[in-house]
Amino acid sequence: MRASHLHFMVTAPGLRRLVTHIFVDGDEIGWKDAVFGVKESLIKAFERHPSGPTPDGRVVDGSWSDVTFDIVLAPGPDGKGHSSSRSMSEVAKWPVTNSRNALAGVPVGP
Repeated sequence: MRASHLHFMVTAPGLRRLVTHIFVDGDEIGWKDAVFGVKESLIKAFERHPSGPTPDGRVVDGSWSDVTFDIVLAPGPDGKGHSSSRSMSEVAKWPVTNSRNALAGVPVGP
């Protein structure tokens, strides 16, 4: 079995592509994840919210969760790119619900 997690692929001109994932703090599988990809820095606390508007104004029928973390991209292979750090909240916001999203039914948060 796998711990609850989300995958990301982030790209920007002149910077190296990053493929990573984050894990849900408090997941009962946690450190026993079958792929052994869990690191302390990748475990994040998701904040659960009741049904209602999300940060981007959508109204969700049911509870939803959000998480904040930083992604840093390294310079590209030619060395000309500058590393960049942006909060994912600046890049994309979307609700993570228990049954209608990329987690496809995996509960998020305690």
